[in-house]
Amino acid sequence: MPSDLIQWPERAVPAASRPAPRRRTRVFALAEARWAAAALVLFLIALPPPPSPPKARPTTAPATRARMGTLI
Repeated sequence: MPSDLIQWPERAVPAASRPAPRRRTRVFALAEARWAAAALVLFLIALPPPPSPPKARPTTAPATRARMGTLI
């Protein structure tokens, strides 16, 4: 087969000069993502509330310490 009969395809435009297609899949369009989000929300709702911080102890006044005989 002579090479002058072979039809070569036209040169493709380099990928850098073409803009990429802007098609994105929305995450919540997937059923798995919806189930995962629902499970996460229900799990967070079921968690117990965090413990309250401990109350600060009242400090003793210096006069009280002096009466007890412990001077600092």
